[in-house]
Amino acid sequence: MPTPATIRALVVATALLELLLLRIAVRLGPVAPEGAGVDLVFTVLRVLGLASLNLFLILGAALLLWQALRAAAASSARGIIVGTVTIAAGAAILASGLVVQGAASLLASTVLLVVAMTAGWLWPTPSAVSRLYLLLPLLAAWSLAIHYALQGGALLGLSGLPHSTGAYLLAEALAVGGALAAPLFFRPGWRPRVALAAGGPALAFLVISLSRPWLLATLVMWNTGFTLWLPAPLYAAGLGLYLYTILALAWQSPQARRTAIALALLALGGLKPDYSPYALMLLLGYVNLAWPSWATHGEQWLAASEEALPATSGRAG
Repeated sequence: MPTPATIRALVVATALLELLLLRIAVRLGPVAPEGAGVDLVFTVLRVLGLASLNLFLILGAALLLWQALRAAAASSARGIIVGTVTIAAGAAILASGLVVQGAASLLASTVLLVVAMTAGWLWPTPSAVSRLYLLLPLLAAWSLAIHYALQGGALLGLSGLPHSTGAYLLAEALAVGGALAAPLFFRPGWRPRVALAAGGPALAFLVISLSRPWLLATLVMWNTGFTLWLPAPLYAAGLGLYLYTILALAWQSPQARRTAIALALLALGGLKPDYSPYALMLLLGYVNLAWPSWATHGEQWLAASEEALPATSGRAG
């Protein structure tokens, strides 16, 4: 039976494959050379990308349910409330992509995500520093919710509403700020090889932003929701620092690896809570980042229970 750590690794792996195969590779089709062989390659990539997306939905939903149930079973009344809210939000996010369409789906997914994230932020985190960092994705989610609420109101014909673009751009600025600040908050240490690995994509981003800005802007907007309204060096630096933090933490303790997976899922979700799989990525990332004690409480409780069984049996004998 796979362990929770294995499921977490599979969740982030399938989400990453979906990004590479479905969001990036397939959308490069218009600039690829023409030919029957090329068409076949992109068809295969699309099928594999869709398979990765569906597998992520199954594993991600199972992981979220497992963590929330363990929290509710082994924690306080606050844990029961937060676990229940998160289960409801995860289920509703998935249902919104299947049942509700259009502007209502955008607003429903985002509002449910924000409600679960806000409830989770109230959970006692290990340190004040973690709590401060978690404000950045939480405020970004709130900004997106306001954006979609204003957008939905405009579509319904409500007059006098402010323009929604400012809220969206604020969410993007908060996300970039969170990427830039990640090493400061999580302190992954210095690893030269990891720095080289993380610096490569950041440098490539900067070069493409100068040589083919239209292609980069199109791919980034489609795949992550970022509009690139800030200076390109800020995005490149944020990409490098955030990727460095993830890769450096991934080679450390089990708790550090959980943090790396959480940060990766937040990045893979991007600014796209309007699509239920990406909303689920954001929710899972925030759950595992905001409540490491909650995310692992069930594992610790189960291990403690198993250790106590022989001792109890011995005393009974």
